[in-house]
Amino acid sequence: MLTGCQTQEINPFKQAIHDSLEHYYNGESLERQRDFDAAAEAYKKSIEISPRPRAYYRLAMVTMAEGDYESGETYLREAVRLSPSFTEAQQRIAMLQERKGSGETDPASPWGPRAGDSASSAESKTEMKQPPQTPVITEPSVQENAPSTEPKVDAGALNQEASQAFQNKNWQNALLLYGQLVERDPNNALYQYRLGFIQQQLGQTGDAALTLERSVELNPAFASAWNDLGIVYESLGRSSEAVNAYRNAIAKGPENGAYYNLAVLMEKQGEFKEAISLYEKFIAAEGAGEFRDRAEAQMTKLRRYAY
Repeated sequence: MLTGCQTQEINPFKQAIHDSLEHYYNGESLERQRDFDAAAEAYKKSIEISPRPRAYYRLAMVTMAEGDYESGETYLREAVRLSPSFTEAQQRIAMLQERKGSGETDPASPWGPRAGDSASSAESKTEMKQPPQTPVITEPSVQENAPSTEPKVDAGALNQEASQAFQNKNWQNALLLYGQLVERDPNNALYQYRLGFIQQQLGQTGDAALTLERSVELNPAFASAWNDLGIVYESLGRSSEAVNAYRNAIAKGPENGAYYNLAVLMEKQGEFKEAISLYEKFIAAEGAGEFRDRAEAQMTKLRRYAY
């Protein structure tokens, strides 16, 4: 009789839950790396297997981090529908409703056209999600009405290629591609944000600061851009500006990472009580993960000094 190595049939229900959680934890990891597109796909895969409220909530967070507040609210409402006592999701919905009801019409507003949108916003907002269409000429002809000798480049294909390079962390190629996108559409806050993030990854900190400043200038409500601008300012030794950038990220939120980053900076400056408060807010908003564990450990240590 065999013992200890018998083959057992895996319960399909348990296997589905396991697979759903695997996708969810992968999404959390990608989200911490600021790879929002890939994180969103991971959360969606988790939801397809098991529609968990927390997965909808995290999907809403990464969707809004990319500037799509309408879809983000839809995901938040689904989280509340599945779990009516989901306080965090309810609070986020209330925050979004407050902004929506404020009558903001500024193009930089998350509820108005995003920076870089054309008048036909319905078409332009879906451009990134559509497959490549018919190529368009990107350079004018040398002579009026003369056929162009430049290769035709599809804007959607360029955007897709740039996004793929970004997700694969092919920073040099992504730098070139997002540089082209910014040249085509200098008023697109998302392109500016991603270019600044890439410059930061490549150690081009001064350039990253200027690019991220342009992103938040185009869209003052872009919380993720404010957060990364804070990181860049901090690396440049511009601590007071970093504090302001992190506070803007928190105010414009949702941007949980800004709580953590500002807490670390306050800790460095000896502001232990404020650091503890910020760690607490980060822990309350963050799901399980490495950074939550770090925040809890750091908060415990700081309490010995602050009280």
